[in-house]
Amino acid sequence: MAAGVEVVVTGIGAVTPLGGGVAGFRDAVLEGRSGVVTITEFKNDDMPVHIGGMVRGGFDVTKLLSPEQIPHASRVVQMSLAAAAEALGPDPDAALRDRRRVGVVQGVCSGGLEVLTHELDVLWNQSAGSLSSIAVPQLMDSATSAWIAQKWNITGPAYCVATACATSMDSLGLAVDMIKSGRVDACLAGGGDAAVTRFVMSAFANARALSRNNDNPALASRPFDKERDGFVMGEAAVVLLLERRDRAEKRGAKILARLAGYGATNDAHHLTSPRPDGSGLAAAMKQALEAGGVAPTDVGFVSAHATSTEQGDVAEAAALKAVFGSHVEKLPVGATKSLVGHSLGGAGGVSSMAAILAVTDGILTPCISYQNPDPDCAINVVAGKAQRAKVSYAIANAAGFGGHNSTLLFGAP
Repeated sequence: MAAGVEVVVTGIGAVTPLGGGVAGFRDAVLEGRSGVVTITEFKNDDMPVHIGGMVRGGFDVTKLLSPEQIPHASRVVQMSLAAAAEALGPDPDAALRDRRRVGVVQGVCSGGLEVLTHELDVLWNQSAGSLSSIAVPQLMDSATSAWIAQKWNITGPAYCVATACATSMDSLGLAVDMIKSGRVDACLAGGGDAAVTRFVMSAFANARALSRNNDNPALASRPFDKERDGFVMGEAAVVLLLERRDRAEKRGAKILARLAGYGATNDAHHLTSPRPDGSGLAAAMKQALEAGGVAPTDVGFVSAHATSTEQGDVAEAAALKAVFGSHVEKLPVGATKSLVGHSLGGAGGVSSMAAILAVTDGILTPCISYQNPDPDCAINVVAGKAQRAKVSYAIANAAGFGGHNSTLLFGAP
């Protein structure tokens, strides 16, 4: 590890159901506006769930790819390219100086799902010879990092991370470790997923994991609420530009936040259920705080994983109590999934964006649907509307199937 290396955030890009990139996310947080809608993009009249966090426009891939390239790029690749372009800003050459010393770390749970379902339909209902010749590269989970590297001629290491719903947060954590180790000086890191498909929705609905509050899409995702009945599927891509502070200062970049600490653990408990006491996530939070040299009482906001599932929310609330003690009674906790749904591989990036919003602008992302406190989740939920507060440190949490737990600690610039 290079001694004294500080990692900072100098760019953020986002494609979410709220539209308008990062500014659109910020505006929706302040307005308390949900991006969850009734799905019309595919047949769902035979399904029990008809709602999701859909990205409907808001990004123009024709500015990034040629007409010949577009068919080769899956939906999540296109969304991630748009997010990366926003993160790089109007002068990518300045941000990417010495491209051999720049890395790409992008996460995805299941790339090209819309391609897979389409091609399987072709295989079963037409013939093997009718399958697309470009299906394999469209389905590569590493396609997102490869496309970003190719688009901007980034010749440092390009990796794909897949840790279920902790994916994009672990991508950011790996990028931090790469910068601190001296492997690279900067990194485009984050992740996304475009899993609002008939296949994925049906599978989760049949497992009774999804909210069936079809009549009220905007308030269907109800993290920490006693009336919660499952998560809402969403899609999103978020990319951050991370770099050494000295590099950022030398090129005159605006520093948005510090990425002060990262923690990651595994429950080693169950494939889909967290440890009921939240001890795995608690350990990840403690690691992040220790890495940043920050006391629990210095944290002013938590951007929670908060999926709106019965077990997950209770476990996260228990973890917060274990880490923050009595401070948890006044520690504001927000829930991005109440606004955009659960974007799987993109969820940690969305949560991180909310944590950065807290330390840069003092805006605390709410849980817009929180109405009925659950005694088993007795924490200080930011309910209904965004709050304003001066925040020196904020944490973002993510947890995924397979027992993955991840935490990032962000500090004011």
